[in-house]
Amino acid sequence: MKKLVVIALVLAVLAGGLFAAPKPVIGALIRNLDEQFVADYAANLKVLAAKAGVDLKLLDSRSDQATQLDQLNTLIQQGVKYFVIVPNQTEATEQMAKAIQAVGGGAAFSNIQPSVAALKVGPNFFLASSTTLRRTPPSSAPARRSTPSCSSASSATPPRSTAPTRCSPASRPRVTP
Repeated sequence: MKKLVVIALVLAVLAGGLFAAPKPVIGALIRNLDEQFVADYAANLKVLAAKAGVDLKLLDSRSDQATQLDQLNTLIQQGVKYFVIVPNQTEATEQMAKAIQAVGGGAAFSNIQPSVAALKVGPNFFLASSTTLRRTPPSSAPARRSTPSCSSASSATPPRSTAPTRCSPASRPRVTP
C-alpha cells in the first residue's frame, strides 16, 4: 500500500510539473561582456529576470556582429520571441528586428541606438533608455539670452514663432543657453 501511495505522489508531482505554466523566456544579446558598463548591465538584467520569474538566456557576442546574428537565429530556433539587445552595430539592427518580427516577437534595443528602420519594423520594437523626458514648467524654465532678430534689430528677444523667417542664415537670431 505504501508503494502505491509513493508512486501516486511521484506521478502527481511529475504531472503537475508537466502541466504547470512555462516560465517566460527572454533572450539577451550582449555585444561584449569585457566592457565594464555592459557587464554591469548584464548583471542587472539577470537580477531583474530572477525577480520577475523570467528565464533569461544571455549570450555574449564578443564584439562580433556575425556571431550576434547567429546567436539571434539560434535563440529564435529555440522558441525565444522576446529580446533585449545591446547591438554591435546600428546597421545590423534592422535585420535583427525583421528576424524577430517574422516569429511575432519584439525587442528592446539598448546602449547602441538602433536604426530608424529597425524601430519601424513593428510595434514591438523599442529603444530602451535610462533617461526620461520631462517637460520643464514655463515658470521654472531658465532664461535664455538671444541676439536681435533680423526683422527688428532693436528687439532684445526675437518673437517666439514657428513661422519661417526671411533672414539669411548669417543674419538669423542665435539663441544661447
